[in-house]
Amino acid sequence: MAVLVARQAGDELDIDTFLMSCRVIGRTVEEALLGRLCREAAARGCTRLRGRYVPTAKNGLVEDLYERLGFEAAGTDGPATIWTYDIEQHGAIATDCVAEEADDRLAP
Repeated sequence: MAVLVARQAGDELDIDTFLMSCRVIGRTVEEALLGRLCREAAARGCTRLRGRYVPTAKNGLVEDLYERLGFEAAGTDGPATIWTYDIEQHGAIATDCVAEEADDRLAP
């Protein structure tokens, strides 16, 4: 199980929340979610993703996630590290994961 929430801020999609079950980390779910987010960002006219990693006792497994997926360090905010991904330069994040897109419509 995973959830990814982002909001548009100018030409960026800012990742507000990115949660994954430890059971799916490292199984390409993270690549699939961020690849989908890249495509959504491009469809909205955004050129970058922006994310932050805040170290905690429970999320050390993903400490290098942004760097591993091609994000570049863009500074710090207290204990958080800020990362950006240039969609125009790198394209959507690639994955071997076959994902079925959820229907965006709400059930009646």
